[in-house]
Amino acid sequence: MAKRKAATSALLGAAAILGAALTTLVMPIRPAAAEEPVPDCSARAIARTRAAFQAAYDARDYAAASAIIAPLWEACVRDRPAAPALGAAIASDYAIAAHRTGDDELCLDLLLDYARPPGATVAGSARLPAALRRAIDHNIGLCRVRACASQMSAACASLRILEQSARLVGPEFRAAPCGFGVEGATASVALPSASGARAEARCLALLPPELAEVSLGEREGGDPARVCPRAVLARRGSTGEGRVRTEPVALPDHSFLRDTGLCCAEVELTVAPDGRVAATPVENPPEHCLSGHRTDVLQDVFALRGTKLVLQRHLGARSTPPAEAAAATGR
Repeated sequence: MAKRKAATSALLGAAAILGAALTTLVMPIRPAAAEEPVPDCSARAIARTRAAFQAAYDARDYAAASAIIAPLWEACVRDRPAAPALGAAIASDYAIAAHRTGDDELCLDLLLDYARPPGATVAGSARLPAALRRAIDHNIGLCRVRACASQMSAACASLRILEQSARLVGPEFRAAPCGFGVEGATASVALPSASGARAEARCLALLPPELAEVSLGEREGGDPARVCPRAVLARRGSTGEGRVRTEPVALPDHSFLRDTGLCCAEVELTVAPDGRVAATPVENPPEHCLSGHRTDVLQDVFALRGTKLVLQRHLGARSTPPAEAAAATGR
């Protein structure tokens, strides 16, 4: 009886092994994953694709034209940068097709690398033929009308920042570290010294707001004199000895340094040889102090008159004072 049970168990074990082997034999063999085809970015292939695009575009089948040019741009411009002029031409083709199909946000986004502020040349457009530069400028003009109608357009915001940044002061404004410490200063710049052997060393410095900590409630509708930085003129004798003397400097009301929604930005001070001082947010455009959203590019250029800063140039948004608003409307 015991021998019979042992034989039965052995038989069942052998059957199980045989079944597993058969299952392995009949399981389908999965083919190896096919490699991604290498895009053909040869001159002949690009010319053939662009000819097909042009034929569809001339037939006013803009959706088909876009479908033809998009893979070419993705494979041979975005992922495998083509020669500058060829890449720009393909991007311009894709952008105008996007415009014709109503996607002006995509159109602007495609052309941002080639956008030029008036009178300026950027790296992406420096080596382009004049006719291609004009075509790109024209296409940007077409696409920005509808794209910039939306305040949510990221491409339009990038274009606006590019154009505003081109208006920042030039290299004649330089950082000039103050030759002595100004207690509590968050930013400072050395001013040109007056001629003479006994001329004093002078620095313009920004100090923290009068309020050590500014809450949102205090900032919204608050007094700029309390929630915005304070400016001081610091002096020390030409010998480099003696006490540093400071006196308050009046900031103009129209400066972003007196705007409670903007004056929380960290600021850098630079100076020109003629003594003009530029105040520029370190992160530009900065975040609005209340909303946290990015603002316009900001910069103020001042001339120091005694202990008063006179605003000579302002870049960026600001609130229009009531008197100016009334004058503008004739009321």
